[in-house]
This record gives sequence, structure tokens and C-alpha cells, in this order.
Amino acid sequence: MRKSRITVAMIGTMVLFGLWVSVQAGTVDPRLLGESGSDGKVSVLIWLRDQPTDRIARQVREVFDPRREAIGRQVRAITSLDDITPGQREEARSLLRELDAEHTRMIKSITTAVRSLIDQNQEDLKKRVERLGGRVHRKLTIINALSATVPVEKLQEIAALSGVTYVQKVGRSKPRLDVSAYAIGADTWWDNVQDPGGLLDFGIVDSGVDVVHHYIVENSAMFTLD
Repeated sequence: MRKSRITVAMIGTMVLFGLWVSVQAGTVDPRLLGESGSDGKVSVLIWLRDQPTDRIARQVREVFDPRREAIGRQVRAITSLDDITPGQREEARSLLRELDAEHTRMIKSITTAVRSLIDQNQEDLKKRVERLGGRVHRKLTIINALSATVPVEKLQEIAALSGVTYVQKVGRSKPRLDVSAYAIGADTWWDNVQDPGGLLDFGIVDSGVDVVHHYIVENSAMFTLD
């Protein structure tokens, strides 16, 4: 695939990761001004100032990356051979399964560490939002934020709560599966990639964005409302 297209697709699916870096505490999304539902309430994300995922992800990756890189080298050593035996093919597949398991353990470690840091602050904020007439639907982890429905007239009060940095409008996305394959350059992959050795079976399961990928972590401030 073309790297630039992959990057665009990843950025497009991030939920404003890193927006907190560039806004002042107490900011309300201007798209919320003068807007309300039939019941006088709006759906929002309430961002907290402390966003520890970047920091924790770097620390955890330092623990897991040496093993992941070692497995990757073993796989590449096998796949670079001109003639791959059935035993080597199975060994490569076993290594790939091990690599996937390592990745799963790493994500779980990051999530557990982040939750332990943000859970109490989120719970305290949840109670304060509910006292102002809001309803919290979900406490998020990758971004330190609450998903909530709140009265329009309380937006400024909620934005002014201690620890809150931004109150963002929640929009509704529309699926565009008719163009998604071409947006990420999948057609280029189909046209140019061959697997003459029959070592790998390709399948794509979209489980979202790897928010601890080095590109996302190192360029978090790029993700904005635009």
C-alpha cells in the first residue's frame, strides 16, 4: 500500500487524539453554541487536561519492543529464503501468532496502566457533571474523556470544572464503504502484491486504529478538528 494513503486513513479515523495539546482550559466547541436537541441537551465529549496514554505507551513499548522486534527478524529471515520448506512455513506462521499475542499483551498492559491513573478523576468528574443535569454514558480510556449528554445552558459551567480542558461536539459519521478500499490504497496492493511461495494467507479485519503506533504517538498534535 502507499504509505501516504495509509497515513491519511489513520488520521481520518482518529477521534481528535492530541487536540488537548492546543486548546485552553474551559474551551467549548464553537459548533455547540446555539445548538440543542429537542430536550435542550447535546451530546458531547468532555476532555480532561491530563492525557497519559502517550507517556505510558512509550514506557510499555520499551518493555515489549525488543521481543517483538526479535520475532519480526525471525519471520523476515524465513520469508526471505528462496525455497521455503513446509516446516519453515509452519514456523513462520507460529511466529506470527506469537507476535500477535505479544501485541495483544502490550495493548492490555497500556490500557490497564492508563485506567489506573485516570479512573478516579473520571469518576469525580462524572459526579460533578451529573449534578449539573448531565448524563455520562461512557468513560473513555485511550483519550481521557467522558462521553455525555448535557444541558446546553450548562456547557460553560462544565467547561469551567477543574481538570476539564475542552467540551467537544459529538458528530455523526456516515459509512463510505464504496470508496474506503481506494482511499487506503488497497487497489494498489491488489494490483502489485504477489505471494508466489504461498507462505501467507491475507485477510483484513478492521479493529480500529493502533493508537500506540509510533507515528500516532509522535505526531499526536497533528490530529485536530480539521
